[in-house]
Amino acid sequence: IPIAPVPDNIRALPYLEADEGVMIAQVEFRSAAATGGLRTGDIVLGINGKRVDETTIFAAVKQAPRNKAFSVWYLRNGGWHETWVKIEK
Repeated sequence: IPIAPVPDNIRALPYLEADEGVMIAQVEFRSAAATGGLRTGDIVLGINGKRVDETTIFAAVKQAPRNKAFSVWYLRNGGWHETWVKIEK
């Protein structure tokens, strides 16, 4: 999934930690992210209970189990959400 930095107006939210999260720049049709309900513009904050940022998100996804759903915490429209994503490979 292509990612982008979190916009400054979202970064300023009082409940986010410094440098926390990454913005999803694009979700491909039928991808694991799309199947999990993630959308372009969502801010991913955690994977499998661990908070992520631009330097740790790819390692977290790489460590996530294959063929088994794992949790993804994200912000959308100012609300905190959780979904389950399954990478089949």
